[in-house]
Amino acid sequence: MLLPRLGGILEERSNRIADDLDVAARMQREAELAGKAYEQSLGDARAKAHNVAETTRASVDAELEAEMQTADEQTAKQMQRAETKIQAMRETALANVDEIAVETAKALVEQLYTKKISIATVRKTVKALG
Repeated sequence: MLLPRLGGILEERSNRIADDLDVAARMQREAELAGKAYEQSLGDARAKAHNVAETTRASVDAELEAEMQTADEQTAKQMQRAETKIQAMRETALANVDEIAVETAKALVEQLYTKKISIATVRKTVKALG
């Protein structure tokens, strides 16, 4: 009587252990699959983050390039205005120099020769010498 009962207990225990081992193996496979899915998700997230970073960098680079081009254009316009203003000032200064030379020459000639001389004659002479 004891042996069949003991055999049943051992068989039941053996079945329970086998079932537990099957459950453990299934849970291990599920854990491995979950780990692989996690790694895949992590890889996808890293790829997306890299893509977002590259897109943002490209966008910022394009914005900076546009702003630099605008700044260059504004600087070129300001330089052109400055050059035009300098040229006008130079021409005015040169015109004043010529006029000063004419007046000085007239005064010298009149002082040296005690004669009056026309400003037009002095201008023509200064221009010819200049």
